[in-house]
Amino acid sequence: MKHHAILITFTLILLIITSCSENSVKPAPEEKLCEITDTTSHDFTWRVDTLGLFPSALYDVAAIDENNVWAVGEIELSTGRYNAVKWNGSEYQYFQVFDNTGLPRIDVVLAFDTQNIWMFAGDRYHYLVGDSFITGNIKPGEAKGSTKAAWGLSSSDYYLVGDHGSISHYDGTSFELMESGTDKNLHDVTGYVDPETGITHVWAAGELILLHYDGSQWETVWDENNPVLPDNYNHPGAIFAPNHKQLLVAAWYPQIIRGYCINSRDVTEFKEIFKVDLFAYAMDGPAINDFFIVGSWNKVAHFNGNSLREYPEITGGSNRSVSYVNDKVFIVGPLAEQLGLFIHGTRN
Repeated sequence: MKHHAILITFTLILLIITSCSENSVKPAPEEKLCEITDTTSHDFTWRVDTLGLFPSALYDVAAIDENNVWAVGEIELSTGRYNAVKWNGSEYQYFQVFDNTGLPRIDVVLAFDTQNIWMFAGDRYHYLVGDSFITGNIKPGEAKGSTKAAWGLSSSDYYLVGDHGSISHYDGTSFELMESGTDKNLHDVTGYVDPETGITHVWAAGELILLHYDGSQWETVWDENNPVLPDNYNHPGAIFAPNHKQLLVAAWYPQIIRGYCINSRDVTEFKEIFKVDLFAYAMDGPAINDFFIVGSWNKVAHFNGNSLREYPEITGGSNRSVSYVNDKVFIVGPLAEQLGLFIHGTRN
């Protein structure tokens, strides 16, 4: 009887040890590439405004909130020529941003807060201080070409990309031209901070090329000689990083855009998530299941995590830029190269 009790006790101990051992080595659930578990609404109400007289056009937009939205370009009014406009929630306010050569066409706007607005025209920059704009020149050696896009975390930490492979970083005091490793024209830039390492990762897109900055140097992720995506879809029309794990690329070839979700830590892992008949100029939104794609042929499309919806009721020109904030989306572009197009969308 005594031996029987000892045997039972030993058996129970062995079962407990085995159970603990199995639990301790049980692998964590595998995270699936670009897995989306929820969807958002496609239902938006639209307002389409045309600004200015011939010849007017808008090229970029940045929304701080729904009552502070800045757009830039060239706007002809009966009262004069303007190159920036602010939507304050109820009306448009027009601005003449000058420099020593006159009133330049402004192509890029970067907004951090209501008193921290940066604008770029060629090799010139303008920033808002109080109610006035200060103008400066990006000096020779600080950039190689005109600024085409900007992204950053603050007014003392942002990046500019442009012609001839130009990538510059601004540290709050001066611009530094970075070695990009390419002479191709670059037209889009995005990034994120990795919460695990604190490193800022930056991505730049250009003509048949995608570049990545890991905090120390730029490298070519792919080009025409080293493609990654299938079927020659290696021209990144627009890029967007919704988080630190995924990079969204709207890749073009020809006429049809394929949207790929790419593993930001291993670009050989990717998943096609949408197709749309346009050339994408820009993407923006709060998450992988809630973002807009805008581009040529009057196209505006929204991806909700499962499907893509286009909005044929929005008429316009070549939509160049999009900015999303608080369930509101703002889109700008030139209307047949004659008027400035300013589109407001509000989620219902």
